Amino acid sequence: MKIKKIAIYSVGLLGGSIGAALKKSGFDGEVVGISTQKNIDDAISANAIDYGADYGETEKILENADLLFLCSPIQVIIETIKKISRMKLNPSMIITDVGSTKKEICNTAKSFLPKTVKFIGGHPMAGSEKQGAKFSDPFLFQNTNWILHSENQNDANEFSVFLEKYLGCKTKFMEPAIHDKIVATISHVPHIIAVGLVNTAEKANEKINGTLDLAAGGFKSLTRIASSPYKMWHDIYETNKDANVEILELFIVEMLELRKNLEIGTLKTAFDNAAKIRAQLSENQKGFTHNLCRIIVIAEDRPGFLAKILTILAQDNLNVSDIELLKVREGDAGSFMFAFTNENDAKKAVFLLQSAGFSARID
Repeated sequence: MKIKKIAIYSVGLLGGSIGAALKKSGFDGEVVGISTQKNIDDAISANAIDYGADYGETEKILENADLLFLCSPIQVIIETIKKISRMKLNPSMIITDVGSTKKEICNTAKSFLPKTVKFIGGHPMAGSEKQGAKFSDPFLFQNTNWILHSENQNDANEFSVFLEKYLGCKTKFMEPAIHDKIVATISHVPHIIAVGLVNTAEKANEKINGTLDLAAGGFKSLTRIASSPYKMWHDIYETNKDANVEILELFIVEMLELRKNLEIGTLKTAFDNAAKIRAQLSENQKGFTHNLCRIIVIAEDRPGFLAKILTILAQDNLNVSDIELLKVREGDAGSFMFAFTNENDAKKAVFLLQSAGFSARID
């Protein structure tokens, strides 16, 4: 797969991070951003693109581009596919996208794009609360799953090698309809549930004033994603409505069953099963290519404690692969998770931290 010129259409966080990753990992071709002037300026400052072009110059750029990343919101991606299908394109160009639903995008590409163009649907399962090219992160895709679909498996195989080499991601091949049902289950419906929990708590607060004042810890963790603006989710729900309705119906049935179990005092089986399944998820956390060994450390809530922990580990050349704040009590203590690539390092870390007076254990 000979790729010398890459165009990134709509250089925001994802587009900018793709460009930054390409340049950071040694891609020696040309990376051009097609976007607004502000995003172009930010992307150049972030070393994510070599130069930029206005949207009105799209056809000129695509005449000799080898690879095009479509990085707009879903509905804009669909409309852009239709628009560029009427342009003069490099006949052997590869076109891909970063849309988080796939069925409508892939169907549009199949219906509108010239047969000579290779369309490979894509969904990098990575993101950030930040927006805009100025937050471009060359490491955003490392060890994360990047879902691909193509009518031609050979094209997809070659492209996956390219992505893994320059972006550091893990590629997986999936049919669009299956992909959309999976992301409805693990992402889209959970967001609806979080919204529902917050709105339910508001209704409870109207009946018992002060309910929301006591919301902390578990409730805030469970409903964190409810803070996302609807603008970010509109296209997802519009293009994946059937799958979301189906999974939401399954959840409603599950909730009715749990209510019945609550009434008759038989919740234990459901709790035990959920705990078992949830424990399996942590083994493949955050897209790491191998299982990590975790330790739990209790750190007092005062300045310098986290720095002291990391200093102790660094002095013995122990590399922390992942870190997470699991629990915090203001003015008391926090529970931190540190993950290591192997059990020996995890055990050594526990020994060193215990010797320094910390409460530490293997998770």
